[in-house]
Amino acid sequence: MLFVYDEPQAELTYVMRNMSFPLDIVFVHGNGTIQSIHHVRAPEAGEDGETITASGDGQYVLEVNRGWTTDRGVEAGDRLEFELPDE
Repeated sequence: MLFVYDEPQAELTYVMRNMSFPLDIVFVHGNGTIQSIHHVRAPEAGEDGETITASGDGQYVLEVNRGWTTDRGVEAGDRLEFELPDE
């Protein structure tokens, strides 16, 4: 899932609330450069996920299955290219 903000954001925090599987959460600057990647676990039984967070700066945040970035050699500093549909 790609989250798109109209302009760069500082101190975004994503929470693993009610998630049933782990994620890689990728924070991306407006120019497509990856600022940071967080490998986030899923909540355990009886845990709501409120304390499982990933924070970073960027204009885009990409969520993919945990391990996706590692399996493909994607790292902070790499650049993503994508096209957004016209609104």
